[in-house]
Amino acid sequence: MCSVPLLTQREYVSSVSNAFNVQADTTYRPTNESSTKNKFFGDVRTTHFRLRPSPIPYGGPAIFHPHDSFPAPAEGFEINNEADSVAHCTHQLILPLFNLLKYYHPLLDFFMKSEVNLETEVRGNEDGDDVPTISVRARVDMLLQAGRRGTEERSTFLPLEHKRPGMLRRDDWTYGIATGTSHLRGNALPIAHQSRKYVSACNCNILGVYDSTALVGICFRWEDFADWNTMKTIMTKVFYEDKPAKFLDTLLAMAEMGLQTCELI
Repeated sequence: MCSVPLLTQREYVSSVSNAFNVQADTTYRPTNESSTKNKFFGDVRTTHFRLRPSPIPYGGPAIFHPHDSFPAPAEGFEINNEADSVAHCTHQLILPLFNLLKYYHPLLDFFMKSEVNLETEVRGNEDGDDVPTISVRARVDMLLQAGRRGTEERSTFLPLEHKRPGMLRRDDWTYGIATGTSHLRGNALPIAHQSRKYVSACNCNILGVYDSTALVGICFRWEDFADWNTMKTIMTKVFYEDKPAKFLDTLLAMAEMGLQTCELI
C-alpha cells in the first residue's frame, strides 16, 4: 500500500513538468489536407477568445498520485509523430482532466473515444429547404464525452484534433487579431475548414487542436449554426496557448464551457 501523499493540481503540474519537456522536430511544415471535402467548408474569421476562468480552484483537492506522470527521461519525452503526441496528451492531460471533472461533478461519467467516424452534410450558400447537400465523413481524432450517471446517453462536450509537433504556429492564429483583419493564415486556414466539419458533425461549438507544443481553442457562434456547414465565411473566437504548464488549466476551462453548453452542469 502506497503511503505517498497525493498532490493538488498545482503540485501535479509542477511534478510532471519534466514530461512536458517535449523533444520533437518542430520545423514548420504545411499541414496535410486530410480530406478533399474540407474545401466545401468556408473560411473562418477570428477575434480573440478570452477563456472564462474555470470555477474549479487551481490549488484544488489533493487527488493526483505522484507516480502518475508519463515516463520521461530528464531531457524530456521524445515525440516523433502524431501517435506519440496522442499517447502523451492522453496520459498527461486527458486522464488528469477526467480526475478533476469526476471529483467536481460526481453525478457525471466521462468517456474518451478515439478516431471516431461521423457524418455531416454540406449545404450550398442558398437559403431554403430545397438546397442541395453533400454527405461528408468526419474522422475526429478524439471526442471527450459525458453523461449523467445511471443513464446511457452521452454528449460530446469537446472534440480534440491532434497534429504533428510544429503544425500550430502562433502567428498563423493570431495574425488577424494583431492586425485587425480577423484573417487566419498558414496552417490555420485548412485546420479552420476542417474544424467547421468537426463541429457540424459533433453539434458542439468548441473544439481544441493540439500538437504537443501548443493548444488552440476555437469557439464557434451558435447564431451562425445554420452556416457552419456551408461555404459562407463565419466568425469565431480563437485562443492560443504554448506554455505547457497552462495546458491542463486551459483544457479544463474549455471542458467546463463544453459541459455548460451541453447543459450537463
